[in-house]
Amino acid sequence: MIQLLHTEIDVVPGRRPQRQALPEGMVGLGTAVLRITNATERENAYTVRLRCENPYWQDSWFRINAMPPAVGEGASSKPDQQGPKDQWVKVYVSNGASRDVLLSFMAPQRSDSRAGVYEVSVVVETHVQEGQGAAKGDRITEIKGTVIIRPFYEWQIEFQPEDRKVKRFFRRSAAYEVIVHNKGNDWLYCDLKLPRPKDMLLENFSQRLAVPPPEPGKDSSRSVPIRARTKHKAFRGAPKVDELPLTFHRVDAPTVPPLPEEAIAGVSSAGLGAPVVSSETSEIQTPEYPPTLTYCPPIPATLTDFIQSLARNALAISMLFLGLVAMLHISYLMYTHWKFKLQSAAPLSMSLENGARLEYRGAMLNGARVNFYKNKDDKDSFLSRYLKPLMTKRGVYFVNTKDVPGLTDTAVFVEAERVAFIPYLNALMPRTKKLRIEFGNVIDPSKKPLVMSDRAVPGKPFTIQGTGFGAEPGKVMFGDQPADQIVSWSDTQIVAVVPAGVADQTNIVAINAKGEEVARATKAGGAPPKPPGPEPEPEPENVADAAPLPIPGYGSACRFDWASVAKEIDENQHFDMPAALALKAYALVETNQVTKARALLKDARTSAGLKTGEDTYKVLAEALESDAKIQQLGDKVVDYSVILSAETRLREFDAGTPSDLSDRHLVAADAGFKTAALFGRAVAFPALAYVDFAIRKNMKSNAREALKMLTDVPKGLTDQDEKLGMAGLRSRL
Repeated sequence: MIQLLHTEIDVVPGRRPQRQALPEGMVGLGTAVLRITNATERENAYTVRLRCENPYWQDSWFRINAMPPAVGEGASSKPDQQGPKDQWVKVYVSNGASRDVLLSFMAPQRSDSRAGVYEVSVVVETHVQEGQGAAKGDRITEIKGTVIIRPFYEWQIEFQPEDRKVKRFFRRSAAYEVIVHNKGNDWLYCDLKLPRPKDMLLENFSQRLAVPPPEPGKDSSRSVPIRARTKHKAFRGAPKVDELPLTFHRVDAPTVPPLPEEAIAGVSSAGLGAPVVSSETSEIQTPEYPPTLTYCPPIPATLTDFIQSLARNALAISMLFLGLVAMLHISYLMYTHWKFKLQSAAPLSMSLENGARLEYRGAMLNGARVNFYKNKDDKDSFLSRYLKPLMTKRGVYFVNTKDVPGLTDTAVFVEAERVAFIPYLNALMPRTKKLRIEFGNVIDPSKKPLVMSDRAVPGKPFTIQGTGFGAEPGKVMFGDQPADQIVSWSDTQIVAVVPAGVADQTNIVAINAKGEEVARATKAGGAPPKPPGPEPEPEPENVADAAPLPIPGYGSACRFDWASVAKEIDENQHFDMPAALALKAYALVETNQVTKARALLKDARTSAGLKTGEDTYKVLAEALESDAKIQQLGDKVVDYSVILSAETRLREFDAGTPSDLSDRHLVAADAGFKTAALFGRAVAFPALAYVDFAIRKNMKSNAREALKMLTDVPKGLTDQDEKLGMAGLRSRL
């Protein structure tokens, strides 16, 4: 028979178990007795172990030891066997005898000795000898018991910060944090008491904190924010210190309910817990160092205190000063960046003689630096020069390039870099767009005109000469029909066979391997008529020597000598940079190089300060309403009038027919006349463009009137009549 004399064992963490076992049926104070009686006729062996499935249970809390046999009991012939760390024991009991096994429990006073009720099982393995020469038989018996770990409470209050100083007159509050640390083995419940002090307002309310016991190897704490506001409002005087009277009351709410006093000395009943005496659980704590709130008036009471205050706050004052300086620098950077973005700056000419000075027009360029680059994508410049103001022209700055290596008969890219008032901010200043500038005689294949065969004859080769076609073959479209065959394709020449059935007027488009349009023109289709007389001269082999091409759809009677016009611009610089770019764009349209014309016209608009989407026609029409507006625009009127002429000519080309664009040409010409009367500038081109347009529209009376006005312009065109084509216009009339 196997019997557990004490089914409930009370364990107080940190307390040693009772040395002598209590009588049967009482609560074991750290000990329990297991009695084994051998009722068989032979000696048996019994192995005693203890098992608990609770995750917080620790095997180091118990020991199992065999007690010596009682007096008068027969001693066994074999000695008892003790397991490692007394975790099990094997005892031998003679037939008809009894043995007691002592179970001792001791939990250390640490937070990992979690308070609570633990259900345990005492496992007894009986080894029975069945008979002479027979095998042994084993039998296992489990006896349930309850081990109660009593709670113990250890907690700490921490206040951060311990002292707060309020130094501002209009803001006299400060924030604190109260931290409660639970170092016991049970839940901690405590009430925070906040009284109402005389000279302070506490912006919080009384509340109860519940702090769980810490997990093994971890800490457990809860924090409460508290905000205090002083009632002191003195502007001058000594600091005033007020304590925060905080108290914490621990509430008795153990996990294990208390055991009645009579159950300690009497027979226990099932379901009762361990004894918890109220005097051990009711506690009141206050912070070891009471927190304080110190109000410091803005002006100390004495001069010594004022000097000491400056010394204590020297770092804060220095940081404030540095912050103000940094804020001023950032504000200045934002303003200058915005200002520079609004002010355009561009060279006056894109083509210069070797050694000529490079002139820039714009605002806020005094002291700016011009960087020179070999290629547009280069990040490091090979040359830098600083701009100087040109005394003869307001708003114009220049850089001398004479005797500068690397600027002879070459093309470079330039950008203007403005300087800031604060030198170390120069790297953050915006820069102008990189523009291509030519010095001397630069051979640029991109300026080669586009030359095509005169007629698209079915079954015959059709030749397109120019640049930028690409090395890989593309396709050539004659209307909606592709070429029968691409005979040859290079970067400068395309030869394709014309398909059958082309229309009388056929749009011819060349598309490279990347799908980009590289050439477009309108040509007569079908077999050419055989004119009477001698055979026509062969086409020139050199594209540069080819005669200027007519405007598509109007015949050869409506053309200027645009090559001479462009040359005149490069040599004598009759126009500023935007007007020169626009005039070259006009010439490119006349030679069917529309893509390059659009690019030059875009650069001309940018240089003249026209915004994207802004209509030049409307700008000039509004300016022509009064002389005051013309004078307000100044010499920009010249740029705008030439740009408007080029834009109108490009519209004619896109439309394919001479649309009614006389208003646009007339506004450009009128702006040129007024500018010539006000500033004495040579502005013949917009009027010439209008005359040419009027002749093509068969408005000969308007053309004659415009020619007469051109003749009457002071500082007129006597030295430019032949160069700009006036004689040819008169002959057409």
